[in-house]
Amino acid sequence: MAENLIKIITLIISTLGILGTLVQFQSFSIQMHGKQVDREYIIFSQYMAGSPFLTYDEPDYRKGVLDSRMLNKLTNKTFGEKISFADLTKYLVVIDITSNAWVFGDDSILKEKNRLWEHPIAVNVTNIVVPGIMKVYVPKVG
Repeated sequence: MAENLIKIITLIISTLGILGTLVQFQSFSIQMHGKQVDREYIIFSQYMAGSPFLTYDEPDYRKGVLDSRMLNKLTNKTFGEKISFADLTKYLVVIDITSNAWVFGDDSILKEKNRLWEHPIAVNVTNIVVPGIMKVYVPKVG
């Protein structure tokens, strides 16, 4: 009988400990602080990865594979029209693979102190998916 009482007390204490831990975890909150330009870049890169005027349009591929034929058709003007929230006087976008590079925006940005964001991309070149990198240069604020 004493053994059962000890087991019951141990179970109650363990249960209270688990419940107390769960209640404590509920009081935590996560806050992310970032600059507006960082948020704009995240939106910009997500839009580029899924935009129908840049991506490879085949059922086997999903968002994120850019198409070299689509990139070849673009100029600064058409790129700026399609991505209306990205002021190309503030951005310089370089999409670079080993065999080719596409540049959109104002390359005078490179003369200024600027921020560089880059991430890997994939580009379809004549039905071969080639790894590359997208670099976005943005002037530093302040």
